[in-house]
Amino acid sequence: MVEDLDKARMARLQQQMQAAGWNPDAGSLASNPVKIWLYSVSFHSGTRMVAQVGAQLYRDMLSGDGLIKSLIADVPNPVDALSSALHVYDGLGSPGSCERQMLTACLALYAQSTRTWEMIKPLNEVEGAHFFVFDWIARDGKTRVLRPAHHHQKGPMNETDIVGFFSYVMDAHLQRHPNDAPR
Repeated sequence: MVEDLDKARMARLQQQMQAAGWNPDAGSLASNPVKIWLYSVSFHSGTRMVAQVGAQLYRDMLSGDGLIKSLIADVPNPVDALSSALHVYDGLGSPGSCERQMLTACLALYAQSTRTWEMIKPLNEVEGAHFFVFDWIARDGKTRVLRPAHHHQKGPMNETDIVGFFSYVMDAHLQRHPNDAPR
């Protein structure tokens, strides 16, 4: 029974990822020397966004200054900020560059506030770092579950790897919090 639920979840997530049409932009990869990516991936709708972090944002994430400091002054709870940003972003239908920038800023704020961020190795020690925020609406229909995760590899991850990673993260979470199962 549990194995069937896991297979069904994997199949649903794979369908959402395919529908989202995740394809990395090779041109932008070559022009940015900072090899860290932020991912927002929903169980219900697939990959929302993948953003390669710029040098200034990365420095702000490490130091807590600049944009991160400004965001904390405005929204002291990074979980609430990201959850609200995701709600707005999902409600737009076709978000523009301004909305993508706001979601990137909220992902950065959330990322640097987590213990997961502390596990990311310095970029001079790895070929690339990937910070994920996987999310889903729990079966109660009200609770948005946010799960941070990270992975080190060169270049952005492909769709199949993201699906497998999401499944692993969700399964680990649900073992400890079964009431957070997606609706």
